[in-house]
Amino acid sequence: MLSKQTKGLSLINALVGISIIVIAGVGIYSVFNFALRILAENKARTTAIAIANEKMELIRNLSYNDVGTASGIPSGIISQNETLIRNGISFNINTQIFYTDDPFDGLQGGYPDDTLNTDYKKVKIAVSWPTSSFGQPVIIGTQVAPKGIETTAGGGTIKILVFDANGLPVPQADIHLENNALIPSVVINTQANPQGVLLVPGAIPSQESYEVTVTKTENSIDYSTDKTYPITVELPVPTKPHASVIESEVTEISFAIDVLATLQITTVNKEYPDNFQINTDEGTEDQTLADVAIDASGNYYFVWQDYRDSSSPRIYSQKYNSNKIKQWAADLRISTAVNQINPTVSSDGTDIYIAWNDDREGNQDSYLIKLNASGVELWGGDRKLDVTAQSADQIVPSLAVATSTGSAYVAFQDNRDNDWDIYIHKYDTNGNLAWTQEKKINGDIGDAEQYTPQIALDNNENVYIAWQDKRNVNPDIYLHKFDKNSNALWLNEQKINTDSGTAEQFRPQIAVYNPDVVYIAWYEDRNGDYDIYLHKYDKDGSAIWPAEIKVNNDTTNADQTNPAIGIDSLGNIYIAWTDNRYGQADIYAQKYDSGGNPLWANDERINLDSGVADQGAVAVAVDSNDRAVFSWHDNRGGDYNIYAATYDGPGTIIPISNVPLIITGTKTIYVTPLIYKYDNNHITNASGNLTLSAMEWDSYNITPQATSSYTLISSEPPQPINLEPGETINVMLNLE
Repeated sequence: MLSKQTKGLSLINALVGISIIVIAGVGIYSVFNFALRILAENKARTTAIAIANEKMELIRNLSYNDVGTASGIPSGIISQNETLIRNGISFNINTQIFYTDDPFDGLQGGYPDDTLNTDYKKVKIAVSWPTSSFGQPVIIGTQVAPKGIETTAGGGTIKILVFDANGLPVPQADIHLENNALIPSVVINTQANPQGVLLVPGAIPSQESYEVTVTKTENSIDYSTDKTYPITVELPVPTKPHASVIESEVTEISFAIDVLATLQITTVNKEYPDNFQINTDEGTEDQTLADVAIDASGNYYFVWQDYRDSSSPRIYSQKYNSNKIKQWAADLRISTAVNQINPTVSSDGTDIYIAWNDDREGNQDSYLIKLNASGVELWGGDRKLDVTAQSADQIVPSLAVATSTGSAYVAFQDNRDNDWDIYIHKYDTNGNLAWTQEKKINGDIGDAEQYTPQIALDNNENVYIAWQDKRNVNPDIYLHKFDKNSNALWLNEQKINTDSGTAEQFRPQIAVYNPDVVYIAWYEDRNGDYDIYLHKYDKDGSAIWPAEIKVNNDTTNADQTNPAIGIDSLGNIYIAWTDNRYGQADIYAQKYDSGGNPLWANDERINLDSGVADQGAVAVAVDSNDRAVFSWHDNRGGDYNIYAATYDGPGTIIPISNVPLIITGTKTIYVTPLIYKYDNNHITNASGNLTLSAMEWDSYNITPQATSSYTLISSEPPQPINLEPGETINVMLNLE
């Protein structure tokens, strides 16, 4: 009697044996089935070869004049497409016959010029069958020449060129050529050669009646379609009319096709930054390089470079309340001096301080002025920074004002030692010097250059200064800390960026979250293009984060430059910058928490212009409600003006369903009247989504239909949407 263990082993052995037999059986069946398919394929291919040879033999027995296809060029008695059933298999026979211009006696339009370019006929026969899965159709060809000298077939030549969006040839593009004005009519379906060219000599002369359609499908990838269009009484001027053929002339016509692309559109409602213009002049002169500060009452003070008076800029200012209502009757010109540049503004909570540099005394000097809330000067005029090197230049001032004392700290670039260094000076609330002389900040003893200082104060009136430094050849970002009496609180300045390569860092921005944290932002090229980075340090100069974080979330090689930074009462950081991700320069922003985590799902575009205007030189301040106030210069009106917006994030994004949209491209098919190639109505689904997967590359504008109750507030990306071949673009339309 078998034990239970022995019985169990016997059952397992049986199951294993059955499994092996099943696997072997399946394998044998698969091999046998594959062999049968190969035999069937070989049989079909052998039959196809026989059919092709039979067809070719029939052509060889025809007279030269009869060698042509019905509705073809040359015209003849041979069908272009036939179906033949043999051995139970359905075969499709495609015959193409064209005239050929042999280079032996010259080419038409070449040297020597061959005025008779119908030298002989080229025949191609392709036989295919639906069950073929192992290879291409059977294709054979030959050339047929007339007896004796070449014949005079007459007619003209149609030359079709097919290229893609980059101007490169599209090989084997599918071409449909048709002319129903002739008897017999012409209907040809063929392909371009590997150079994207189709030559059709011997075409019968005809006026604007050769219809051409070009497209392509390759490896299940569809291309767009390009074609000619008829001339009618109602539509007299097509962009590409049907082709004409003139006796002994070449009609050359080109077509552009490329891989189809996809638009994925979402209609939503979300909070948006309501843009408003700051400067009030109505001229066409430029206003640039704005800065913004906020007082304790929530009023916004803006300063900028202004060219309204002449080609030499002056500094102007304007005040708005928190409801975005202008408070001064006219924009305020700060000084009568000319060539004033690099303005910056700060507030002690009640009054404002403005700094800039100009050349009124020959070299570049930095100046400081104090105004009350009504724009009235409080020091009897501006103050030139009182430095010991009066003949040197002091430029690019950065300004910070202590709210408790009204003391103003100004950092600047100075070239007194024949290279640029960073200095700082201090004035009291009455405009008097608070230090006996300016303080040099950077501690290197070489001739390296230091640029673009930025300054911030903590609650104890300690001074943090960041700058761009070339002591290591490639620009890096450095940071130092001083007390209110100009004593260094750190032994040495700290290098902020941690990359060990040759990347270059530029234009630091700094903000202090009292009393213990300082944030530094800059832009750099460690990834090949310029990106925005952010780092966090404590009051002792030690990094709180292990490394800086990349701020902008786009994955393209576009540049992001010139950041600006502000902190709210909770320690969250607003960062804005100039962004070229969509070609033109826009203003984008992101908000981070104190741990370096983004608080918005996506970078948010701040400027809401609907065109391709450029924006730049963004500045940021944060009001008592923790909203960011952005300012920038903007040429949406043709010249540069100063714009601003308040924003604390997109809030809850709510999808909007069943929105009727009109989508229009820029390519045209008729000039008179103007008709666009793509001009269609669509509607989003119940989730507010719309996917269009067969779109030609073009620039598209997407708006709610006129009958809709919705208004387009903004589009991300901004319009027009530049769709490239094979690309998928997600478009978010913010509506209200």
